[in-house]
Amino acid sequence: MTDINGKFALAWSRVENPPLDSVNPHFKSKFASLGAVLKAIRKACDGIAYIQAFDVADMGGESILHIKSWVQDGEGRLELSRLRMPITDNPQQQGSIITYYRRYVAVTDWGIVGEEDDDAESAMKPKPKRPDLTAKLRELTQACKEAGVTSEGVKGWYEAEFGNTPVSDLTEAEKRKAVEHYKELLRDAKERL
Repeated sequence: MTDINGKFALAWSRVENPPLDSVNPHFKSKFASLGAVLKAIRKACDGIAYIQAFDVADMGGESILHIKSWVQDGEGRLELSRLRMPITDNPQQQGSIITYYRRYVAVTDWGIVGEEDDDAESAMKPKPKRPDLTAKLRELTQACKEAGVTSEGVKGWYEAEFGNTPVSDLTEAEKRKAVEHYKELLRDAKERL
């Protein structure tokens, strides 16, 4: 078993999952850093090198960045992956993208696990519902009227602030501003009672 295919198959069968040595700050889940992934791979390689490199191609005036990976020894080379990566003008963000893609290409090439398996629970969790500010505004304006705030007091401020813009067309920030104003109007009206 001296050809590169055989050497890769042997190394692939020996590689072990890396330790989960990092924590994702957004999902609070553990994952293996790029360093841990590459260390596990290098430990399994005997007489072959695992290499990742990048190339930039021009496609109709657009630069395309690829990450490529292969294994090689002194006699041969076996291509493993080639994956297109996004390009950004922000160097910090580009560095994060490169690290992320290198890690995922490596765990894919070697069939190892680099993160906790949560059976896709983090992707399936319902996103927290934003409060329905349009309904809250309607509720508050009605409560203001019931507490004795005149129609002019309720509508006058709104029209001065937003003109004839329907509530449904206001931005979330504008709706929050209106909610706070009507809460204050309602508090004042209740204090007078």
